[in-house]
Amino acid sequence: MVLAAKGTIALFLLALPMLFLPLEAFQLVGIPEYSAPSSFFIRLSGAMILTIATFQLWTCFDVSHKKGGVFGTLVECTVVLLVLWHYVFYGDMATWPVRGKILVALFGFMEFGFLIAILVTGYMAIFKSDDADKTAATDATT
Repeated sequence: MVLAAKGTIALFLLALPMLFLPLEAFQLVGIPEYSAPSSFFIRLSGAMILTIATFQLWTCFDVSHKKGGVFGTLVECTVVLLVLWHYVFYGDMATWPVRGKILVALFGFMEFGFLIAILVTGYMAIFKSDDADKTAATDATT
């Protein structure tokens, strides 16, 4: 359920807008656009988030990949938080408008919330052995 929420939010609030919105729309919410490489980075980030969100949503339907989906989401949340930490505390956002800083802070809190929720609800998917699942499936069919 947490993976479904994370994948849906990432797909509709991050990936699709980063891929298809005009770059002027990002300036309206406080994310400055500086040059052509930054616009390329925005589109590339949208494509990366689209693939991660698709995998997270697929994991909700295909339980055989649950361990990979949970582990991938943990890694994704951790890396996003490390990147945000770097940008916030090393002053790279000093020239950003206040709206952009608030948006990034809210995104960081959301990622931290999903990280905690995945740790609390998905730890069994990571630490449970696959042999136990196969044994249970075999016992259920016999």
